[in-house]
Formats: sequence, C-alpha cells, structure tokens
Amino acid sequence: MIVKRGFLALYLLSLAVALRAAEVPADAGLAEVRSLGLLNGEALACSYPEAVSHIKLIIIQRAPISRRYGDAFELATKEAYLGKIREGQESCPKVAALTSQADELATRLQAAVSPKAPKQQDDEGQSDVGIIPRYLLMDTKGQAITQQNFPGKFQLIAFGYTFCPDICPTTLAEMTIIMGKLGNLADRLQPIFVSVDPERDTPEKLAQYTTFFDPRIVALTGSPELVRHAANNFKVRYEKHFEPGAAPDKYSVDHSAGMYLLGPDGRYLGKFAYRTPPTEAAERIRVLMDKESK
Repeated sequence: MIVKRGFLALYLLSLAVALRAAEVPADAGLAEVRSLGLLNGEALACSYPEAVSHIKLIIIQRAPISRRYGDAFELATKEAYLGKIREGQESCPKVAALTSQADELATRLQAAVSPKAPKQQDDEGQSDVGIIPRYLLMDTKGQAITQQNFPGKFQLIAFGYTFCPDICPTTLAEMTIIMGKLGNLADRLQPIFVSVDPERDTPEKLAQYTTFFDPRIVALTGSPELVRHAANNFKVRYEKHFEPGAAPDKYSVDHSAGMYLLGPDGRYLGKFAYRTPPTEAAERIRVLMDKESK
C-alpha cells in the first residue's frame, strides 16, 4: 500500500522541529543530506518503514542542525516521493539496496561534517546501585499504570519530552528499530516513553508523538510529583532551562538519556546508554529473552 501523503507531511514536520533549531553557515554535507532525502522519498513511496526509520535516524544523529539542511532534506523527500508515486511501485528498488545506499551516504555525511553533540546529562559513570524499578503514572487514556501492568513482558523505558529536539527523537527511533530487529519476539517487549514535562505534554500530544514513531510505544505522564518520584526511582535527572525574557512555557529540559530494561518479573536488568546501536541492544534483549524462556 502506498504511504499516505498525510504521513509524509507529519514525518517532514517532525524532522523540521529537529533540524531547524539553529543556523549553520557551512554547507558541508549538504549534498549527502539531499541524497538521503531522495532515498527517503523512495522509501516512503515504496512502503519501506524500516528504511524510513533508518534514514531518519541518520539525519537526526548526523546532519547539522540548520534550516538549510532541513529544507534540502524536505524538498528532496517530496521530489522523490512524488516521482516514485507517478512511476508506480513496480519501479521500487530492493529495500536492502536502498538501505545500503543510505549507509554509504551516512559515512560520507559523517566525514563531511563535525556534528554537534546533543545536550544531555552524562550518566555513563553513574552506578546502577539504588535503582528502584517502580513507577505509578498515567497513560494517554487517563488510566493509572504501574510496572505491574505488563505481566510476562520485558519493559524498555525511556524518559524525555515531546519538545525535545534531538535526544528523544533519536531514542524513540532506536526503540522502533529494536522492535523491528526482534521480529516475533517484539510481542514480549513493551516499549515505554515517560514524559518529564507534564506541564506541556498533554495526553493527546503524547499519544500523537509516540504513535508517529511506533503505535506500540506506551506514553506515560502524571502529576509533577509522580513524574519526579518515578524519575528518582530510576536515578533519572532532569531540569528546566529558561532563556532570559522567555515566556513561562518556553523552556528546554536537560535530562538523562538512555533506555532502562526491566524483566518480566519487574526486576531491573540494566541500562542501554544513549546511542547504543539498536542491533546491539536488540541482540542483548534477545539473549535475555532466551534465558528467561529456559
């Protein structure tokens, strides 16, 4: 089935939020970004969701944060998408070939630019000792949710917020790739996104945000007190930052990055550091699932 144009618009809007946060005068890597946009348009028109997620992750992680790059990617995506729709899906390349081209462009893009590291709190040296795998929050339907609501399932939990320009889109894209890598075993893993910005992240906004990446991701929020308690249990740190003179609702949130894994019995099994390759994370989860089944 051909991807609907509404999805294309939503996809491009999400990328624009991440890519247009600042101006970068240099045009290094611009050709690679445009080429990735052309591949992305083909992947959308050919209904290759895994390739779309893969290209999106490359752009989020490696493309400079600039309106110029955002516009180049958006225009190239539209051009290739509409062109492929006119040609028909019979002309679609194999998904493996398309993904391979994207990987080659990612390498060239990495060499052409010096990506700015996203702001995040460095927790790499933080001990797991003291983590309490417990939470009481609310889903997007207003139902109370705890770690006991997913019996028999592993839980993969990330903390963030919908206005996050870099870390959170990357993490949720990686969650989606992990689910894809697990295949049928994905039924045994519940991905969860906890908002640390309950004042702005309404249930409706959270539902739209997580569904864009993968409808299987459960979005949770709650009162500021409940969110803080859950974050403290997982030793997640977060803090609002206001620019001088900014409106009360115009702020960013610096927060701990990474994904936390709970076992089917609710035990804390470990943390995947930010930007752990999804293939590596999926393999580690697969091994743990195999052990649990024996």
